[in-house]
Amino acid sequence: MLLFPAFVEMTLLWLIASRRQFLFDSSSSSSAAATTLIVSANDDTSLCQKNGILTEERAIPGAYENVCMTLPIRTIAVDDDDDDDDSTILSIEQQASGPGATGLAVWNSSLLLTRLLPLLSFRDTTVVELGCGTGLASLVAAMMGAKRVFATDGNPNVIKLAERNIQRNNMQNVVKAVSYQWGYDTDPIPEESADWVIGSDLTYSPGSWPLLADAMASLVKPNTGIILYLSLGHPGFNVQGEINGFLSVAQSRSLRPLLLSDSEWPLRTSDGTPLAPEAYLRASCRNGYERTILESGGGTRVLFLQKRMQRRYS
Repeated sequence: MLLFPAFVEMTLLWLIASRRQFLFDSSSSSSAAATTLIVSANDDTSLCQKNGILTEERAIPGAYENVCMTLPIRTIAVDDDDDDDDSTILSIEQQASGPGATGLAVWNSSLLLTRLLPLLSFRDTTVVELGCGTGLASLVAAMMGAKRVFATDGNPNVIKLAERNIQRNNMQNVVKAVSYQWGYDTDPIPEESADWVIGSDLTYSPGSWPLLADAMASLVKPNTGIILYLSLGHPGFNVQGEINGFLSVAQSRSLRPLLLSDSEWPLRTSDGTPLAPEAYLRASCRNGYERTILESGGGTRVLFLQKRMQRRYS
């Protein structure tokens, strides 16, 4: 992870306050509560509706959970792709986490992924989300101006939930939920490649790395399309080792990680200065508690990948 001097982090804080982003409640009455956010299922779930706030995830048999997953509906405010200061409230149906049902709730990793999306260029693009869960990131990509978004998952119950959330937020003209199991199902966007492939927390099982890398490589547009992937640490997971292991597999599929110094680096300030996504996410934390979540379990890693195809000369 790149280290940034203090003045750069201050610049990031200013950027967050001035650009499109998730809106945080800044009232004085919430400042005291912000330092003692939800840590147990017995706490008040009203804080879960504070515009996508991060909450502690705990291990349960066969899965992880957090207190916000106990809510049947979670609302998240997102700035849309306009120059005004208006925001759109997304209403997300979810179900409690558990064995075989981890994709049915809003996870911290999905919230972090969608904090990055307003800073990227999605207008008139085709987007595929892998492991869509509730469909939150797909909905935000559509809000950012994407032409077509495919929310994909291999769990039929997840697809049904994503379909309901697409309808719930009136995004059915742009977003489509599609069943897609890596390595088994046919391409969810036949006769087309994606400008963006996005996803989060998909690399926790090393056995799935080859199938995931194959899916990414088959979906993304060669040389110009971009894969955005985020992994958030959990207790018992080594994020650095997980990402490095996945990268070794991805690179064998011609997927190359973009570097901050590359001209293709997609995350930039309004004046064109490259932004490190991990530094941006740290600066986006509304308090020390969120930052603790961001840095726990080995931290957070964000990858931008491109599929590089060598040109053949006759």
